[in-house]
Parts: sequence; structure tokens; C-alpha cells
Amino acid sequence: MPGAQSKTKQIVEILREQGLSSKVLLGGPALDHMNNDWLVLGVNGIARDAVEGIKEARKIVGLAKEKIDFESHLTEIGIQIRTVRTQLQMTQQELADHSELDRTYISMVENGRQNLTLGTLFKIADALGISLSSLIQHSST
Repeated sequence: MPGAQSKTKQIVEILREQGLSSKVLLGGPALDHMNNDWLVLGVNGIARDAVEGIKEARKIVGLAKEKIDFESHLTEIGIQIRTVRTQLQMTQQELADHSELDRTYISMVENGRQNLTLGTLFKIADALGISLSSLIQHSST
């Protein structure tokens, strides 16, 4: 839209001059005609539609958490299990016996190579004497 770019820049400058810590999200069809000109406007983010706008707004204000893939979750759970098991000076075989699972299964879990059911997680947590939530809590939280 004609004039939208300069008006946007003026608004952003006024906000910054006032010392306001407002976040500015630019969006809508006007972005299609701006190339990468929005970069010089001093906005915190852009979005082409409402759904993208919500996601970007959450990122800008720090509500969006970094997503990790499924395999990374399994690896983190395995590391947590191994850490607790070794702190308890427990062998994989002892953990397997206490949780009624196979030792090779425990090894695969600790190496992040085994998908787990909630029931299996509960058995392992119970055998380690810890809460289920402490096994599945993301390390960056």
C-alpha cells in the first residue's frame, strides 16, 4: 500500500523515542510488496496472516519455546534415566530387574533408541524412586 512503509517507520520511531518497550509486529498483505524493506523499519517481527502473526507474537514476547524433535526427547529421557541410575549406583541389570524390563531394553532407552510407553516410563521411574515428571521434563525448562 502506498505510504504504509513510511507511516510504519514513523510509528516505530515514535514508540522508540518515547522509551516504550513495545514490540512491533508488522503484518498483512502489504508485506507482499515490500520485499525485505521491513527490515529497515525497526519492527520486531512480521507475519503474512493471523496464524503466523500469533506464532510470531508469542516468539517476540518470549512465550514460544524452542521445539525439539521426538528423537531428541527420547535422548534426553535416556540421559536422565542413566544419570539417576548411576547416581544410585545401580547397574542396568538391577534397573531392569526392578522395573521388570529387559536389560537390553534399558540400554536402548538410555541411548535414546527406544520409544517408550507411559507405562514403561512409570515402571522405570518407580524402580528409580523418582517422579515420572522428573524423567520427561525438558532440560531447558
